[in-house]
Amino acid sequence: MDIDAARAERDPERLLAWAVLRRLVEASRTDVVRLLWPDGDAAAPARVTRLVEMLRQGDSTLPAGLQGLTAEKTAQITQQAEADLQWARLNRWRLITPDDPEWPTRRLEESFGTTGDMDGPVLSGGAVPGESGDTPGVRSRAARPFALWGRGPAELASTVERSVALVGTRSSTTYGNRTTHRFAGELAGAGYTVVSGGAVGIDTAAHRGALEGSGATVAVAASGPGEIYPRSNEDLFRRIAQTGLVVTEYPPKTRP
Repeated sequence: MDIDAARAERDPERLLAWAVLRRLVEASRTDVVRLLWPDGDAAAPARVTRLVEMLRQGDSTLPAGLQGLTAEKTAQITQQAEADLQWARLNRWRLITPDDPEWPTRRLEESFGTTGDMDGPVLSGGAVPGESGDTPGVRSRAARPFALWGRGPAELASTVERSVALVGTRSSTTYGNRTTHRFAGELAGAGYTVVSGGAVGIDTAAHRGALEGSGATVAVAASGPGEIYPRSNEDLFRRIAQTGLVVTEYPPKTRP
């Protein structure tokens, strides 16, 4: 099934619920992820409409930061979410959710583990089982995304199935840029998708190397759809959206 066909079959109520949640929660949080999949099985349908209804009712069992919403505020957020979806349709963006065939469930499981072990158990020094040293690892600090705004013809799950992230300093040297550009081009030529953040410096070299190697590249943006950051990379983001994919957790018009 192609992307457009899959989007046409989505439940409008659930899609709006995802857009509301994406408006309410700026970045992914383990407590929100756990409410979406209370059984810890992220392959199961998320309880997104139930969670949004809890928010509307001001449920006292909700985590801190999600309580205290007034009926007026909830209605305002819902209107914003409806406007987000309308803006996206007009500007060739889409909200990619776990309901969609292109959602990369397997890759997220590999990166973050199950929803039940995301933030613990934590050992002395902040480490978690399976991680070496006393420095907290990604599983004790990060939560899997629960929805992403995206633009581009690439299908998310398949394009990241064989992928490499190349990221680095904004204050890169000529040698660093040249080497990154070459690495990215060779990886793209070998069939790998190059993932980076669209920033100046190493990120830019990685994306350009992949594009010039006629390969796929994904940019994870630091701003919402309709806000290009950095401005100097506007043409780069346009080129990526033509052949690959630009994704972000932030709703439309969110500034970095």
